[in-house]
Amino acid sequence: SGNNWTVVGGTGEIGTIQTLGAVGHHLRGAAAGGTVTWQQDVDVTGYEPEGLSAILDFYIFAFSDVNDTIGITLYGLDSGGATITSTAYGPSSPSISYWEKHTLSLSNLDPDTVTLRVKVVLTPAGGGDTIADTGITAMCLRVGQVSSQLIANQSFELGGGLASWTETV
Repeated sequence: SGNNWTVVGGTGEIGTIQTLGAVGHHLRGAAAGGTVTWQQDVDVTGYEPEGLSAILDFYIFAFSDVNDTIGITLYGLDSGGATITSTAYGPSSPSISYWEKHTLSLSNLDPDTVTLRVKVVLTPAGGGDTIADTGITAMCLRVGQVSSQLIANQSFELGGGLASWTETV
């Protein structure tokens, strides 16, 4: 396993081809590894969680088998390890053309939250093999007071392209 990650099941590997960016690494299924489950617990006892949010950004990709899936769950746990709240992405089949960015968030954390858990499940779901040919990388977990998106038309996709932007010289 990678630093701080716990292998719950299956056989994963750290890949370095078809990465996001020039030099990068990602978790992916290994040859004949079946379903791959890794998780990491993050201690947040130094925070007063009430009123704070936890936000997890991540990128996912399908290397060759468009049927294979990936699921990511973000949990808020109490001191006994019981789930207080959770949110999940998938399981879903990511793009085979590009790394997709996704975000999970837990808003207004419960005051009893002491641990955040990130759980990643890569599942072979077709293609006649037992390789979970999906990957995840560039995960960023933040805790704090988080506002909504403050930039208007941040991707320049809404009507008129630059209409919501002011040109200055």
